[in-house]
Amino acid sequence: MFARAKDTLPAFVLLMLPLVILSLAPAPVFALPPVEFELITENGFPLTGTRKWLQLFQDLDVRIRIRSAKLGEGPEITNRGTEQLPRYQVVGVLRADNKLWVPSGRFRLTDKARLVRWIDELRDGGIDALIEEKGAFGLRPNQLVAVHEALSMKVKANTRGRSFLKVAREIGRGVSLEFKLAALARPAFTKDYEIREEYAGLTAGTALAAMLRPLGLALVPERPRGGEVQLRITEIRAAKESWPVGWPPERAPGQTMPGLFRSLKVEIEATPLMEAVEAINERVAAPLLFDHYAISRKNLDPESREVSFAAKKTFYGKILRDIFGQAELTYKVRVDEAGTPFLWIVPRSPK
Repeated sequence: MFARAKDTLPAFVLLMLPLVILSLAPAPVFALPPVEFELITENGFPLTGTRKWLQLFQDLDVRIRIRSAKLGEGPEITNRGTEQLPRYQVVGVLRADNKLWVPSGRFRLTDKARLVRWIDELRDGGIDALIEEKGAFGLRPNQLVAVHEALSMKVKANTRGRSFLKVAREIGRGVSLEFKLAALARPAFTKDYEIREEYAGLTAGTALAAMLRPLGLALVPERPRGGEVQLRITEIRAAKESWPVGWPPERAPGQTMPGLFRSLKVEIEATPLMEAVEAINERVAAPLLFDHYAISRKNLDPESREVSFAAKKTFYGKILRDIFGQAELTYKVRVDEAGTPFLWIVPRSPK
């Protein structure tokens, strides 16, 4: 195994980790704000249609009244309460085609489930939740920015050769968001391993995302209904999307990591791959992280491979590409949440 696993730890070690909050009690019930509907009918709306719409909203246990539209009226949402205790009034328009038009929503009488989700979203996230377009992880732009900022803190302590559980605990203490451990991930999270890379100087988001992968785990930002944005640790296979190990740089590789393009004359003869990489990495002066999860799934063992490179003048990036290729690996230039560049080592895709 490239990332060596130790014996399973006792359960009390997991419970001591402030990185993870194991909630055995039922989640607290949040008092969601009330929503009232006032449906206005436009010219041509069938008179027989009001009874069915009234019945639909009564089934949803939502207060409603229906009246004729006045000149200039249209769909809108107003908060009749306060910012702390909102009370939303929705004006919807019943059109001549017997469809209900509300802000950011169009519904038929048969769209009960969709209408319920629309009301829940309004109650949970307020008016902005309906107006603003959601991005990754179902979060709004300002929420994604908050996650990025929280995970941009630098890892200060050295990590190489240390326990994953201890390092994860240290990093987690400095992150302002709450962590949750999915039930499926709990068995994997009780296994410790020795960290082979140095994460000092990189950000918490990149470090945690990379450190969780050898255990088959991923970091997923989410906002539970009625709650605050949090970071859930779950199985990679159970995550539709997860926080990445770094990001593609906006600038060209030569500008992002100039050390890769320094030229030299070199020859490598039957040298262990990791020994050759270490020597080159000292001169490139950039963190080098391995995707242990993907490497293990491909049944690759970089530590057992020897590499060679014919004597010639070239540059560091070409040497790394060549010797990693001999071990069926390649590298990608990435930057962490603070813009610090590093190399991400992954299995090479088949041509």
